[in-house]
Amino acid sequence: MTADGLKWEGHAVVAQYDPDTVRFIASKTGLDVNVIGDAKHPLAMFDRYLSGPDRVVDAGHNLLTTVGVTAIVGLIANVPAVTGQPMSPTSHCFAGVGATNTAAAVGNVALAADAGSAYYQVLDATYPQEAAGVLTAYSTFTAANADFVWAEWCLGTVAGTITPGATLASIGTTPKMWNRAVAALGTKVSPAVWTIQASITIS
Repeated sequence: MTADGLKWEGHAVVAQYDPDTVRFIASKTGLDVNVIGDAKHPLAMFDRYLSGPDRVVDAGHNLLTTVGVTAIVGLIANVPAVTGQPMSPTSHCFAGVGATNTAAAVGNVALAADAGSAYYQVLDATYPQEAAGVLTAYSTFTAANADFVWAEWCLGTVAGTITPGATLASIGTTPKMWNRAVAALGTKVSPAVWTIQASITIS
């Protein structure tokens, strides 16, 4: 006999473009290093100059938080007051990174580095994407953003437009952190450009 169940399995990698690589792109294109990788200048624009990222670091598996469970159940039950916004390809979905490696726990409601070395921002254009029960979320952190040790990451939603920032409470209306993971990802320094690439499988 098999019991009914719902399984959340998340994993991510971080694609890292080093400062010298970003400076090389800037020298070839005449662009300021600070716009490389932003919404108007995605990394895909520069494929002719690159053979891929300088490295790809495993960001580990993540933990679904109580907030995330509540949001999923609220979506099933169609209770907007509980769900906030779904993880759909709009301005409502964010990724966050932080510098604190305190173990993840289901009760986490923000990154452990919240209000310190943390940074939350909107996902890249067209993300998240969904196919056959797999949610894919990319978020590119440009030269001036999140320049610190990366030791944790998360995904989540807000009820309105996202304003990037160092505290979860400051980025939008009723922010909800759906998951959290702890992983040693290295130290980002300007003008490096890093992209967190997460996939969530629900089965």
